[in-house]
Amino acid sequence: MDKEITVTNQLSIQSVKDTFTVVNELYKSIMVQDEHYGKIPGTTKDTLFKAGAEKLNVLFKLVAKIDNENKIDLGNGHREIEMTIGLYNRETEKLWGQGTGSCSTMESKFRYRNSDDFEITGESIPKDAKDKKAEYRKKGFGMKKVEGVWEWVKYTSTGKVENPDIADVYNTVRKMAYKRALVSATITATGVSDIFTQDVEDFNQPAKPEYIPPEKIKEEPEEDKIKRRQQEAKEKYDTFYNSLEDGYKFELKDMDERERFILFQECNWNIKKLDEKIIERSKENIEELTDDTQSDLYGDR
Repeated sequence: MDKEITVTNQLSIQSVKDTFTVVNELYKSIMVQDEHYGKIPGTTKDTLFKAGAEKLNVLFKLVAKIDNENKIDLGNGHREIEMTIGLYNRETEKLWGQGTGSCSTMESKFRYRNSDDFEITGESIPKDAKDKKAEYRKKGFGMKKVEGVWEWVKYTSTGKVENPDIADVYNTVRKMAYKRALVSATITATGVSDIFTQDVEDFNQPAKPEYIPPEKIKEEPEEDKIKRRQQEAKEKYDTFYNSLEDGYKFELKDMDERERFILFQECNWNIKKLDEKIIERSKENIEELTDDTQSDLYGDR
């Protein structure tokens, strides 16, 4: 006679089936993609978001509590937050499961800020600038507030720099650690790992990132600095002057190179503003010529 299998202090198989039938109903009928869960390329399961974890905890009558929180000083104003979240039954207050999560200001999205160099074009901002923002940005153009005024600019270089206000993201980092711990605890406590996974980026965080200060910029000798700036100014002048049509060059033929350079600077290296300056100079020359002619005809009075 086969031994009878007995299960004590456990849910019946039918109860487990019923529970996950309800979970699937929640998943298919109530949860919304990109709000409660998302699709990440390269993963076969849906990624559970914080809002989705909260829905599951309501279903299972679980309450989240912070069981442990550590703040680790990484130096130079950087810090890491480690957090453990416990999920407790709302009625019995018994612990159902725990999850841990961490976040650090050393993560690139918090550590760095974008730094752009740009030139003001002097042109009007296109009417479709907002609708085609990404398209214009690929071409190197965009809107930027300069001294309180929105200008249409051309970006000459882009890069990343250390975030000078790292303390501004302390609260964001803490919230991210909480979110990661909550999602981890929810997947564990509710047994939905066959449906959901955690955000891929949340698995790739170093436990204790080491702070590596940026390299100290070598001080450039003053003489070399002057030569470099002169060379850069010369290259900028040549590029702009050579791009001018012959008509513009004819108008500027009476000016020496230094005078032209100063004029180009005043025009902010913008052909439209240069055109206005040339017209203005022409008017002044005509007025001077008229005054000289009248003086020759009538003499000084």
